[in-house]
Amino acid sequence: MRARHLTTNALVLLLWACPPLALSSGAEEFPRVGIRGTELRHLDSSIIGERLEVDVSLPRGYEEESLRYPVAYVLDAETNFGATSYIAHRLMKNGDIPGIIVVGIAYDTSYEDFYRKRARDLTPVRAPRFAHGGGAARFARFMREELFPFVDARYRTRPGDRALYGHSFGGLFADYALLEQPDLFQRIVSISPSIWYADRYLIQKEEQVFRSGGPLRAVVYTAVGEHESDHFVRDWKELTAKLRSRSYPGLVMKSEVLANENHRSIFGVAFTNGLRYVFSTDPQPGDRARP
Repeated sequence: MRARHLTTNALVLLLWACPPLALSSGAEEFPRVGIRGTELRHLDSSIIGERLEVDVSLPRGYEEESLRYPVAYVLDAETNFGATSYIAHRLMKNGDIPGIIVVGIAYDTSYEDFYRKRARDLTPVRAPRFAHGGGAARFARFMREELFPFVDARYRTRPGDRALYGHSFGGLFADYALLEQPDLFQRIVSISPSIWYADRYLIQKEEQVFRSGGPLRAVVYTAVGEHESDHFVRDWKELTAKLRSRSYPGLVMKSEVLANENHRSIFGVAFTNGLRYVFSTDPQPGDRARP
């Protein structure tokens, strides 16, 4: 019975995570399956110079009351929005996290173009294999000056309470935001971040932040899979150890290596653990990073 229960849960998660496909029988076309309880909007960004897709999942009962909610922003929404919104709703229903609004940022483009644009926007500097990279500062400005006001004007948000979820290059951007834009998010879930990027740029950046006495104020959950590439795990451990040892005022952090997980399988359990952790406490002056 337990095996069948786990299989059912895995199937449900897969259905939520995968982009819906149009099915056809001969010449007849059928509509795609959408995600219930969500809204799709578009934002024309003058900073990015493109139209971006804004995917929104509201908490149950949003229309019936007047509460304001924290917002969890999800990078790589093309692949992540379905599963993140589903997991968030299950955790809200179970009382594991408070009510939140989930907002995904997507490019609404081809699979190949999506990977090119995420490398452009989520990396802090250019690198030999990524000559078109280095757009993280611009993307952070887009979020601060265009995306946040766009969402805050249309939904009952709590503007000073924003979370960010990122995986791989998304995790790299999340750690970049923590170090270089520390007021951008109050809660961060960084999964399998690409710390290796550009000769471990973020490890060098952390050293600069520490020497300058820069404050870091956020609740951070970060994780890596036991079976990820050796350099992923090694670099992640080095940055995590530095952050924990510095005693940054206001930085509250949990880190873990997840058993039996790799770079692609880590998502479900890490995102679940991350949401639970970052919404379990608030960064306060005098708090210290803890395991």
